[in-house]
Amino acid sequence: MSDPAQLADTVAAYREFGADELVLYCYAEDPGQVEELAAIVR
Repeated sequence: MSDPAQLADTVAAYREFGADELVLYCYAEDPGQVEELAAIVR
């Protein structure tokens, strides 16, 4: 999934479902991608 809005919506749906923990894996070679991912899902 590469669309930030879609990712944020997916995480929000898990929250609404009652999930209190979600594991996301970043397969990018650029470590900066982890910070970008964190900014999207906060």
